[in-house]
Amino acid sequence: MSCLLFNFSCPCARFVLVVILCGSEQFIRDFVLMAHQQHMTAGEYVYVVAAQVPPRNVHTPWVSGVHDDEDETARLAFESVLQVRLYQLTHFSSVFPK
Repeated sequence: MSCLLFNFSCPCARFVLVVILCGSEQFIRDFVLMAHQQHMTAGEYVYVVAAQVPPRNVHTPWVSGVHDDEDETARLAFESVLQVRLYQLTHFSSVFPK
């Protein structure tokens, strides 16, 4: 699990912090929930989730496998998340022919 932090200036705000998250679905969900509890999902921070393989619940990544009481809070927190996923796996030789 890892987290990178970048600071960018933005014309609409004084600054924007970009946090890049890599890790398990549960780690990302827990991290975003913690950020929401610390009032870090109000626009000053943007969370980018980068992964090669889409999660099982690609359309609802905030839902945990056990459907706990925090699913609605997580849904709100995930409004600050940009997901970058590999759409389709392709064979390397078809992308770069000899």
